[in-house]
Amino acid sequence: MFKKILFIFALLPSFILAQHSIKGTFFPAEDYKWVLLYKITPETAMYINNAEVNENGNFEIQLDSTQTSGIYKLVYAIPQEDYNIEIIYNAKEDIVFNFSQETGIEFQTSTENKILTSYTNNMALVSNSIG
Repeated sequence: MFKKILFIFALLPSFILAQHSIKGTFFPAEDYKWVLLYKITPETAMYINNAEVNENGNFEIQLDSTQTSGIYKLVYAIPQEDYNIEIIYNAKEDIVFNFSQETGIEFQTSTENKILTSYTNNMALVSNSIG
């Protein structure tokens, strides 16, 4: 019994301090080489990490347990102001998405980002129909 309790306490910190990640796939893969991750604050954009996009268009950025929830920006080309993706990170789940130049971004996980993307797309449709 004591060994079971000791085993549970040994594994508990890994669950509490679990790392999350941002994973993405870019289409077409040959157009993308690197992604840079920034955390957006009221004062500035703070550099967090980067990752290389492989030949299949996939990348993964590990977020350590010190990263707090908030708005993050993935930059995938220059100029940064035109070629970026804003992501909501809630520090509770991984973020997985696909990005294509033709269709834009599609989130596979992350409830907040799915809702934001749906809202943005709907408002664009409304704006176009009004125009």
